[in-house]
Amino acid sequence: MKRFVIRPFVLVGVIFTIILLWATAHSYKWHYGLAYHLGLLDLKPAPILNIDEDRYIAHGGGAIDGIRYTNSSEAFIQAIDDGYRFIEFDLRLSLDGHYFGAHYIDDFNHNTGHPYQWLIPPTVSQIRERRILNRYTPLLLADINEILDKYPHVIIDIDKGEDYSKMLQECPRPEQMIIETTTPYRYIAARATGFPYVAFDGYDKEIIEELGIKILVLDDGIDPNDPYLQKYCDKGGLLLITGFKNAKDIPADFLKLNALFYIDEK
Repeated sequence: MKRFVIRPFVLVGVIFTIILLWATAHSYKWHYGLAYHLGLLDLKPAPILNIDEDRYIAHGGGAIDGIRYTNSSEAFIQAIDDGYRFIEFDLRLSLDGHYFGAHYIDDFNHNTGHPYQWLIPPTVSQIRERRILNRYTPLLLADINEILDKYPHVIIDIDKGEDYSKMLQECPRPEQMIIETTTPYRYIAARATGFPYVAFDGYDKEIIEELGIKILVLDDGIDPNDPYLQKYCDKGGLLLITGFKNAKDIPADFLKLNALFYIDEK
């Protein structure tokens, strides 16, 4: 009788497949979508975010000294001093698994004097030691948490993060955070994790209605007179609109919408 022997290359293939499936599920959150469609996950109706008289989001942490997208401590504080209530931050994971502000890993490495590190993210200790363009201080999400403690009216708009549980651990202020998502499954995952204000980047009416999405990320190519969008806004839906660098460039018909605009200058 022959013995059953697992060949090494088969074992390696199985392990690789398991890792790939886990990584895919972790990134794209398809298992949340499956649980939702099977009725195993129930989402409460999304709340309406009241923006009052505010119309702008400081893009990329806010511009400082005419420089954009630093996602730095100095830019963040400057944006608050300039009267922004909403501030966007791009998040990336450090090599040791903590979120920090950076538009792209390679840009961060280049702007902090490590251009040959390419796409390899820095560790937390390295982030602490570095300066952006030799003058600005990088921010960890945990640092933002401490700043928000001093400014309870400020809301940060998080872009590019995917580990929602870790975000909540490092900044346990869900009422002061908007989480941008790019797929329905990520939207479901962020809501299920405990974030009330979750934005969906896209204009799929069927998905919007099915999930009851109350915040949309759209660009300046939309038609501000679109009846669906106007009705969406009239019911309390909020639009986050990209594409306008200066507040003075925003047309009057866009300003009639219930919307916040990502800008670099007021």
